[in-house]
Amino acid sequence: WNLFRLTGSGSGISSIADFFGANDGIPLVANGIYEIEWHCYFSQATAGTATWTIVTATTALASLTGEYLGSNIAGIQAVAAPQMAGINVTASSSTAFPVSGTEANAVTHYFRIRVMLQAGNGASNTRLRLTMSAGTATPLINSYFKVRRLSGANVGAFVA
Repeated sequence: WNLFRLTGSGSGISSIADFFGANDGIPLVANGIYEIEWHCYFSQATAGTATWTIVTATTALASLTGEYLGSNIAGIQAVAAPQMAGINVTASSSTAFPVSGTEANAVTHYFRIRVMLQAGNGASNTRLRLTMSAGTATPLINSYFKVRRLSGANVGAFVA
């Protein structure tokens, strides 16, 4: 695994922007297969919905499968139903997950976004972007992501 974490809180996001900042592009080799897990903590200034989008530069992905699990719309302090959604897309350079519920303001929210992707036939990079329907979301310190490059073939001895 490779790890990248925010060592300080980020800038407020309203229109589509990289959650982890401008230098967060994860390099992808041609046809490489990756497992990526983003852990995103943010504060919300005004109640609004969140749209998480996976984007790539220069070369569209060959395939992308993923899901998110988000805190309740009342924030991480509430014990209540979480939010969930998934995607299964082939050959895209920009894929948005289904829009979240309306996130409450003045609380901390959390989303874990996990994807399995195969890069296209050229070198590229991928990023996680966030768009808020109202107000701004501020990425919080200790948000992080993990990246693992996988073998192109199924490997290992699976024993019952």
